[in-house]
Amino acid sequence: MQEWPNPAFGCALSLHEVALGALHQHGNAQQWQRLTQQGEQMLRQIAQGTLQSESLLHFAWEQLPAQLLALQHRNFSGKQVILL
Repeated sequence: MQEWPNPAFGCALSLHEVALGALHQHGNAQQWQRLTQQGEQMLRQIAQGTLQSESLLHFAWEQLPAQLLALQHRNFSGKQVILL
């Protein structure tokens, strides 16, 4: 098993991996082309306004505890952004 790259409590890091299923290791050219076309279609829809992302909700740093509680209960719609 790989070790975490930083000592405990040294930094608040979060490592994320974009997962495309088994396409990376086992996908063929046709499957990659289909995925690429679907991504391009999604970007066109966003540009045309026919597909809209969730709205960004901006909150001051002081509102972080309340917004974490709201996130826990998911009683809002949108993506929370805490301003530093």
